[in-house]
Amino acid sequence: MSNSVGLIESKGLVALIEATDVILKNSPVKFLGIHKLENGLVSIAVSGNSDYVRAAIDSGTEAGRKVGEIYSSSVIDNPTKELLELFSELFSESLSANVDEKATKKVFVSLKV
Repeated sequence: MSNSVGLIESKGLVALIEATDVILKNSPVKFLGIHKLENGLVSIAVSGNSDYVRAAIDSGTEAGRKVGEIYSSSVIDNPTKELLELFSELFSESLSANVDEKATKKVFVSLKV
């Protein structure tokens, strides 16, 4: 049972919003943020217990595919500090703070579309 970061990337917002809705309603994970990439690609990140993150990403990916295009998804177990620093530039909430179980439970969502 380790800490993990999960990512989902989609074409457009509809599939990603559906995926996020399923994740947040059914999984005890922390939503780290949403980030607009180039060419209409959008990604989200969540963090928490490895088993919960894996289940959340799987269920979110499946739900998103029902309504749109999910390009990719990934779960990273025990991410390194360097990787967390790289992701913290993309998402509004610092990933390193959210991966730490003793960190604040505040969830800050920033839509950068």
